[in-house]
Amino acid sequence: FNVVVTAEDTTTKRTYKITVTREKDTVNTLSSLSLTSCTLSPTFASGTTSYTCTVANSVTKTTVSAEATSSVAEVTGTGEQSLKVGTNTINISVTSQSGSLKTYQVIVTRKASSDANLKSLSVSGYTISPTFASGTTEYTLSVPYSVESVTINATKNNSEASLTGTGSKSLDVGDNTYTITVTAG
Repeated sequence: FNVVVTAEDTTTKRTYKITVTREKDTVNTLSSLSLTSCTLSPTFASGTTSYTCTVANSVTKTTVSAEATSSVAEVTGTGEQSLKVGTNTINISVTSQSGSLKTYQVIVTRKASSDANLKSLSVSGYTISPTFASGTTEYTLSVPYSVESVTINATKNNSEASLTGTGSKSLDVGDNTYTITVTAG
């Protein structure tokens, strides 16, 4: 801005210059934060930057929504996030117009599955008895003396579970007991 002052003689003038600098916005907070299928703890508050929540095993993704308090701030870390079983750290960052950064963090715990069932169980080339059912845990079969090994095949019901005890098994004469273990994951 220029201010011009003119003296009483109307010919003498003096110009004063005023420079006004409008500073950049420094607000780097969120006005809202939410995740689908997830209840934040503690309840969202703009000044709180650390949160937790727990989701069921069936929840494999969450969508992060956040809005900056300032219309000129930039928010990153929103959108769809994949969730693995266990602890997942999601960071949402707010950068003010002046470049000041604040990070909000949500620790999402996805519960492990409790499904420790088999989808299928078989012995290659032979029929087990009784017919496979996921709730049945003991089976039998007889093979001729000439058979020295069998291959046990199994498919777990839950892809995140672990499975042991399958594959080729050597046979002794008489009863041979093999244990197939499914551990929920």
